[in-house]
Amino acid sequence: MAEKIKEIGEKAIKADVEELKKIFPDLLDTIKDAEVSDYIKVLKESPDLIIRGIPKAGEFINKSKPDDALPVIRETLPLIFDKVQKYGLEKFLTEVPDLAKMIPDIFSSMQKLMKEINPDKLTEFGRDFEDIMKSFFPLVNEGFPIVKKINKDIDDMFNKIKSAKVTTGVNLIDMGWGFRINWNNGEITLDSNTESDLTLELPTKSLFDMFEIMTSGSLSAALKAFTTGKIKIKGAMMKGAAILPLFTELGKLIKR
Repeated sequence: MAEKIKEIGEKAIKADVEELKKIFPDLLDTIKDAEVSDYIKVLKESPDLIIRGIPKAGEFINKSKPDDALPVIRETLPLIFDKVQKYGLEKFLTEVPDLAKMIPDIFSSMQKLMKEINPDKLTEFGRDFEDIMKSFFPLVNEGFPIVKKINKDIDDMFNKIKSAKVTTGVNLIDMGWGFRINWNNGEITLDSNTESDLTLELPTKSLFDMFEIMTSGSLSAALKAFTTGKIKIKGAMMKGAAILPLFTELGKLIKR
C-alpha cells in the first residue's frame, strides 16, 4: 500500500487542477485504508512528497470550490488521525524522526503557498474549515512535546520563550471563527476557547501579513506591525511581549 500512496501522490503533484479533483479522493481513501506502517514507509522513503504537495494545495484552492475537497477531507482525516493515535503518536514520530526535522522545510513550502494563493479563495475555503482545523488540535497538543523531545532546534526555539505564560486568541474575522493558543513555560496547546489575555484580529489579508512577519526573523518588523496597527491586537499587549523572541527564532530556523 505504501507504493500505491507514493504513486498516487506523485500523480497528484504533477496533475492539473481538474485531474487533481479526481485524484485527491483516491489518494485520501488509499491513505485511510493503509496501515500506519505504510505511512512510516512513505515518510521515510519519500519525505519530500509533503514539501512538494503544499504549494499544490494553493493551486487547487485558487481554481476550486470547497465542496471539491472538504467533504472527503472531513470524512477521512479523523480516521487517519485515529489510526496514528492508536498506534501511538510518540512511537510514530520517533520512528520517523526526519518528519520533525522537516518543519523548517514545511514552513518554507507554506511561504510559497501563501505567495500564490488568492485571499478571497482562502476565505471561501476557510469559512467551512473550522471543524477540520479543530480536529487537528488534540494531535498538535499531544505531538508538540514529542517534537520538542526529538528535535533539539525546536526545543531550543521554545526555550527562548520559557518565561511566557499568556493566552493568545486568534480571530479569523473573514472566516467567522477563531481559536486560542495557550503559552505556558515553553509549551503550547490549542483550544476552541475565545477568552484570552490578548487577541489577534486577523482578516484574511492580515493573516498573510502575519505569516510573512512570523517567518521573516525580524523582531523589528513584528513590533512595527503591532504598534502601527497593521496587525490589530486587543488586550494585554505587554503580557504578550514574552512570546516576541519566537518571531526571530522561527525566522532563523527556516533560513538554515
